[in-house]
Amino acid sequence: MDHQTDANERAFIKCRRLVQQRLRAMQHAWMVRKAEVSQGYVGRNEIKNVFNSEKAIYDPGIKETAPLHISDSTRLLMEKTQILKRWAEHFASFLQHV
Repeated sequence: MDHQTDANERAFIKCRRLVQQRLRAMQHAWMVRKAEVSQGYVGRNEIKNVFNSEKAIYDPGIKETAPLHISDSTRLLMEKTQILKRWAEHFASFLQHV
């Protein structure tokens, strides 16, 4: 590797480390806030709110399927069955070329 490539790699590693540190700090702050809120619910014996608070922490609920372009990129597929069919086509095409 040349000097420029080494410098770029070091810069990338440094930036990645800083971003990861900031992300961990943000996640920690969020978790502390959630724990404080949950503790308040426990103190007031609000069991339903305790459950909902814990669910927000341990089950973020990302259950949606992102839209997907059809093979010629002319339109987006929105329905889950269409998206799954398109992924099957994609992988079948990919495996034919391997």
